[in-house]
Amino acid sequence: MDTFGMLLFMFGGLAFWVFLILFIVRKVKKIDTRKSGMISIICLCASFAGIIIGVASTPESSTSSKASAPTDKVPNINAVEPEILTDRKPFQEPDKNEEDLSQIKADITSGQTESASNGVDESEWPEVAALNMPNDTMLNLYKEYYSAIYGDDYPEGDDDEAIEAYEEKVGKEISSKYGITPQEAFFVYSYVSMNYGKVANGGVEVSKEPKISHGELQSVVTNGALAIVSAKIMPSLTNEMTIEQNYINVSDLITDQDYDVFDEIQYFAFADTIDGDQVKVISFTVPKRTIQLTKDGKIFGTMLADYVDDLWISPILEK
Repeated sequence: MDTFGMLLFMFGGLAFWVFLILFIVRKVKKIDTRKSGMISIICLCASFAGIIIGVASTPESSTSSKASAPTDKVPNINAVEPEILTDRKPFQEPDKNEEDLSQIKADITSGQTESASNGVDESEWPEVAALNMPNDTMLNLYKEYYSAIYGDDYPEGDDDEAIEAYEEKVGKEISSKYGITPQEAFFVYSYVSMNYGKVANGGVEVSKEPKISHGELQSVVTNGALAIVSAKIMPSLTNEMTIEQNYINVSDLITDQDYDVFDEIQYFAFADTIDGDQVKVISFTVPKRTIQLTKDGKIFGTMLADYVDDLWISPILEK
């Protein structure tokens, strides 16, 4: 409580005592009622005013009244901006020198290349490797190119100009579809032609030296989606068993050694004669539908005999 408030408080108390004394005297002694009443009212008002003003002027009372006063408005937090907020800057990455940025770019590029790797040997096929084209896309391009070149629309005869014009037209149409140049499209077609098994197998090389269950593998030649397998077999207990072992060989290639990626498998088996010569004893073609059924386990082993094309068996084994 400050000095002024103390004085007012004391004045209010004094006025109250004066009012009390006048009230008692008025009751005891007969005095002018009108004058004493006026003085009593003035003293009473002065005492209340002094006490109220004196108490209200104290720091504690002022703080308390402000703290307890209810408010109907939500304080506006934007009304006053602290100085620290006016100096804030947007978030910025730490400064990086050119060497750091180059390394970051290299890491990103390396990660993209690794994740999109298609297995193309850059040293042998740099043009194809530079495209970084997924295997499925290369496979589709190859099949479209192959169908166009070996389809019914290909010019017949020896008209070189017509053939050149047609092949140029095919190259432009296919390259435009895949967003590359005609030369790049031809490179992809050539690459897949020579590496069809690898591309169709997701970039993983299909072995050209697979293991066969019966006999000895002589060679595997691939030409696009075609695989040509040659084997040398040994006579079994019966001619029928000698024939059946060849179906088992092909079935194993399809189910266990990824040869299901090919659209066609041509199989040839040879055997030595008594004279030491080597003669063909059986051959057949396995079409795509049979390859898929075998891979799915719906055809297996010797059942293959009923689902192959171009079956040829040596008369010697048919006796």
